[in-house]
Amino acid sequence: MEVQEIMDLAKAGKITVQAQKYPFSKVLEALDDLRNGRVEGRAVITFEEFDE
Repeated sequence: MEVQEIMDLAKAGKITVQAQKYPFSKVLEALDDLRNGRVEGRAVITFEEFDE
């Protein structure tokens, strides 16, 4: 598949992404969940707590 085809599918809502967010303060929990198969898709570390 070409990149443009993928972008078109995403715009049409035909591609979904599974992601579980973890704040940076819980990065060790995220790693543990990944290692033990408790995350479907991607684990995403957020830095929102530092934006305040």
